[in-house]
Amino acid sequence: MNTEHSAETTSEVAIQCENLEPPPWIDRYTTFVRSTLHRIDSRSWEISVLLTTDDTMQRLNREYRGINAPTDVLSFSQIEGDEIPDAACRGTISGDIAVSLDSVKRNADTFAVPFEEELRRVSIHGALHLAGHVHSTEAGEDEPMIRLQERLVRDEKEMLF
Repeated sequence: MNTEHSAETTSEVAIQCENLEPPPWIDRYTTFVRSTLHRIDSRSWEISVLLTTDDTMQRLNREYRGINAPTDVLSFSQIEGDEIPDAACRGTISGDIAVSLDSVKRNADTFAVPFEEELRRVSIHGALHLAGHVHSTEAGEDEPMIRLQERLVRDEKEMLF
C-alpha cells in the first residue's frame, strides 16, 4: 500500500456545533483548520472539530480526564501510545478536537487578545496534540510545543471573521 501523499492531498475536516448556533464564520474556520493541518505537515488527516459551550466541555473533561471543570480545548486521538506519529507523518490520522467558545472568549478577555486570535491558538493547540506533541504546564512558553503553537498563530495571515 502506498502511504505517500502529494502536496495537494488535503485533510477531511468536519465541524459540528453543540449547544450553540453555527457561527457565520464556520466555513472560513473549516478552511483554517485544514490549512493548519497542512502547515504542520499533516495533509491527509480525517478529523472532526466540535464547537461548544463550557457545560459540554466540563462534561467531556470530567468523563475523559476525571477533571470536573470546563477547559478551552480537548484533543482525542484515534491513535494511542507508541503508535502516535511524529509531526512529519503524512499518513491518515483520525481524531477529534473539542473547543469551548465560552472559554475562548474568557481567555481572550483575560489575555487581552482578540477572540479570533485565541480561537486560532486553541485550535492549533488541539491539532498539535493530535500530531503527538506534548507539554507540561510548568514550563509554559519555554515548551517546544508552545513555541511552535505561537509561531503558527503569529504566521497565520487569514482572518476568520
